[in-house]
Amino acid sequence: MNRFVCHVLLLLPLFVTSALAQPAVVPGEAVEAAAPTGPKVAIETMRAKQLRVKAWSATRARNVALYASNCASLVDDFLRCPDQPDALLHLRERGVTETDSRLYALEFTADERMDAVTWRLMQVLLLRRAREMGYNVSADAAVLRWLAAALTNRMVMGGRGIRGIYELDYQVANQQFVRRHFPRVDELLLSQLTPDYSELFQLHMLHCDLLAGCFEMLPVSRSQVFRELLDLAAHGRPLVESAGKVLQKHQPGLLSLQAWYERQVLVVCNRGIRHQSLDMIVDCVQVLESVQMVKGGRGLELVSRVRLDEVPSVVRDLHLDLNAIGQLQLRFHEVRKDAPVLLRPALAMYSEALAALADGNVSRFRHQFRAARAEFERAVARQRQIAVVLDDAERDYVSVPDRFGVYMRVQERYDSLRAQLLPAWQEPWPRLKEDLPEQATP
Repeated sequence: MNRFVCHVLLLLPLFVTSALAQPAVVPGEAVEAAAPTGPKVAIETMRAKQLRVKAWSATRARNVALYASNCASLVDDFLRCPDQPDALLHLRERGVTETDSRLYALEFTADERMDAVTWRLMQVLLLRRAREMGYNVSADAAVLRWLAAALTNRMVMGGRGIRGIYELDYQVANQQFVRRHFPRVDELLLSQLTPDYSELFQLHMLHCDLLAGCFEMLPVSRSQVFRELLDLAAHGRPLVESAGKVLQKHQPGLLSLQAWYERQVLVVCNRGIRHQSLDMIVDCVQVLESVQMVKGGRGLELVSRVRLDEVPSVVRDLHLDLNAIGQLQLRFHEVRKDAPVLLRPALAMYSEALAALADGNVSRFRHQFRAARAEFERAVARQRQIAVVLDDAERDYVSVPDRFGVYMRVQERYDSLRAQLLPAWQEPWPRLKEDLPEQATP
């Protein structure tokens, strides 16, 4: 009992001191509320592709994770990687803090353009796969930038990220190639262009995609070609030299990488959907379904075009030449690929009529050929009516700056870049000469 009393007497001064140290609370005075906590970070994990996304909202984290998973699937299909990745890729929205460093990480913002963030994401995905395959590629290797631009075009511009399919559309490139305007292969492989130049970068991605498609058509496994390029990049070989070496290995005897590309890219473009103007399709069909005949008259009136079914001698000669019928069917097939959707059934009827002629049924050929022409004329009339309606609607809702703004920005950017690259002694851009004041002649 005495020992207990001694303990109480010793502890009593300590309780008194601590109570005096506490600030007094005035009755009726509100107690300060606790500091508000920050927004909660949402985390989404995709184990199938080893992805983890941290964002400020659950919806954004889920959407980014699904999109990144589609990008990872495209990279795996491109490199033929059936296994699941080993390392985890961390994607976080700007402002989300990380406790430690990550081997593969990417930061994004909610207002970042789709092609910009996809291009950076593709580089990280390619880097992860390359290193897991044993290629110690540098993070800033040129081969990663080139392949990332090509895959970004397939993901963003090709629509794979939206519809889950990849629809080739090389219409812009076809317009350049018709005029014999081919980009230089070394510039495509070593370009330092970034998504900051929006329209130019989209055109750059398109041509990088075409160049990758050229390598995919080599007589060897697609994954082997790009794995060899990654292996050479890991050993420090320049990308242009590596591309030439791989090309010579699988297609020996080629003299120039540029010449091979200019010939091969035309084949790659033919695989995609191609839309020509309606007037051009009508002119092509008129040439294919008729022959030039000499008639009476003077000057240009001496020669006119007559339809095949109206010239018995031409039908008879064509009936005896199966190779000519096959070539004509092939040309109708090519025009059908370029034509709008409404015109394609009628163009297919032309091919069916030629097949009847190849079987020896001339009367059936004439009947089907004329039916195809009538259907084609009706389809052209419907297409022109639709074009008129769309043009009227566009004039009501789309202003002239909106319609031509993209083209003007590309031209202005091109003029600006060219002016920066001109030497000091070289004459300025010819269009700018009009703006310069004329110097008085002595």
